[in-house]
Amino acid sequence: MSEKEIPFIHRDVSWLSFNYRVLQEAKDTTLPLLERVKFLAIYSNNLDEFFKVRVANLRNLIRLGKKTKMHIEYDPKEVLDEVTEIVNKQQEEFSNIFLNEIIPELKVHGIYLITRDNLTEEQTEFVEQYFTDHMLPYVQPVLLIKHKIKPFLNNAALYLSVVLRDKEDKNKDNRQFAIVQIPSNYLPRFIVLPSKKDRQEVIMLDDIVRSSLKSLFPGY
Repeated sequence: MSEKEIPFIHRDVSWLSFNYRVLQEAKDTTLPLLERVKFLAIYSNNLDEFFKVRVANLRNLIRLGKKTKMHIEYDPKEVLDEVTEIVNKQQEEFSNIFLNEIIPELKVHGIYLITRDNLTEEQTEFVEQYFTDHMLPYVQPVLLIKHKIKPFLNNAALYLSVVLRDKEDKNKDNRQFAIVQIPSNYLPRFIVLPSKKDRQEVIMLDDIVRSSLKSLFPGY
């Protein structure tokens, strides 16, 4: 049997199994809550780096010509498809752990994650002021115009994609698209809100950006 006929698990698929073990640690209810949250963060950071290096490499290999691909002992597209399928399943599990296990456990300890739809009047004013005072200098909205604007995306940065509709345009099918960088490199990812004495309420930086989109894109 030649080397090419020997079945093997591709290194990128194997690595996903390793990172999944980190995610499994976040499911361990015998661990302190903070440790479980840390494991979620480690899993996410690992996956970000994996996409930046390994997935980017697979995509580059797919673009190669047929003659060059003949020297590769695997089909990069097949590997990428398998990687995508595995990651999608893991992300579903990640969301389930965070939403159905971590969030309820945080509430037991008096910590509540608030969304922009559940803000009190006082918290709404706080969010608006926080955006103006702390976030506005770092937020750079970019309107995407086909064949005209090709935005430069910073490495290891978070972006919010936005679908826009002109207020004056009655045709709801006419849409424009934009991106907004979330300034997580400069500000904490979670912001503490004004709260009652018996609880601590926090909001994600992402949600503050979402709640401020009307001021970033006037007329839409």
